[in-house]
Amino acid sequence: MSPKPPLGLTERRLLALSSALSLLAGEAALRATGTRPGLLVPPGEYAAFEPVERLTVDPTFFTDARGLFRARPGPLPWDPALVIHDDGFRGHPFVPAPEGRRSVFFVGDSFAWGASARPLTESFPDLVERAGWHVWNGGMPGAEPDQYLAVAQRFLPVTRPEAVVVTFYMGNDVMYDRRKLRPWQNKYHVTNAGWLNPFLDGDYLGDAQATYDYYVRRYAVPPGPARRVFGSTALGTRLYAWLRPPDPQVEARQRGARERWTGHPVSHEYLAGIEALCRALGSRFLLVVIPRHDQIAGLQAAATPVFPDLQWTAPSLQREDYNEWPDGHLRNAGHRKVADHVLALLATGTYVRRGARAGLASRSEGTR
Repeated sequence: MSPKPPLGLTERRLLALSSALSLLAGEAALRATGTRPGLLVPPGEYAAFEPVERLTVDPTFFTDARGLFRARPGPLPWDPALVIHDDGFRGHPFVPAPEGRRSVFFVGDSFAWGASARPLTESFPDLVERAGWHVWNGGMPGAEPDQYLAVAQRFLPVTRPEAVVVTFYMGNDVMYDRRKLRPWQNKYHVTNAGWLNPFLDGDYLGDAQATYDYYVRRYAVPPGPARRVFGSTALGTRLYAWLRPPDPQVEARQRGARERWTGHPVSHEYLAGIEALCRALGSRFLLVVIPRHDQIAGLQAAATPVFPDLQWTAPSLQREDYNEWPDGHLRNAGHRKVADHVLALLATGTYVRRGARAGLASRSEGTR
């Protein structure tokens, strides 16, 4: 058999073009599915993190002597018209409402704070306020159910609201380990590299720089030759993720975190504490569940094991009510829907049966 003739110039050019187009298509596909050049975030995991040349820290948010993650009193640096009161939250100070005014206390995370509402005063707590209620806003970005209970224990006996609305975001409020608040240990370090969690994979990592260094080990192609060779493209980044050896520090922290997990959600234990406190104070307890943007249709199945013995409702949100990922917070239309849902609950006093989803149900065993 005679050997094949060598490829001609035109054929070599076509082969090179085909290879280049295949690489470009692969690069585009990886970027479209969430791979960011230089970042080794595993599929299904989210990290709001970008490596920076020099780390700077925003001191607006911090953890205080009680272990509450809060904001510093005074005007917000990025919106001086909004003032943080002495207890570290926005809106009305945590003192009793004016005589004769109906009142509601919101507890939650960045959703209750008003994240992505434009302006912030178009958030659902502010809309409820404009409907005639005196509103205290105990929402804080980064907070979770352990803080929700601490906020309730600290401030509900002082304010004694008619109703307490706990907004629970299914995206990051489901807890699988029991925690205690840590005085002076920031729940997040707010930096130019992102909101960095110093409890990622385990115990407190330390200050912002120590936390950033761990994020680099966990999520980034390391500086130097590796980043120059692999970190400029999504394809190179995935190849580096496949080739790199395990990091002993990261593996040890993750192993310790897995050992502390209970294997089942424990968020309801903190929420049940708030419900019991509301009962003791004579306040109505309303648990309003906000699904992830990709979870709306399956919320019933997702929420049932999270709230085994708690009554909950959910507003009728649609995918278009959320900002695009990775923001994922509500647009103004979504805030409006949550506000309308809360106002309807406050007006009717109707609850849904334990473990049931959504909307205002007919009066049942859970009606108060």
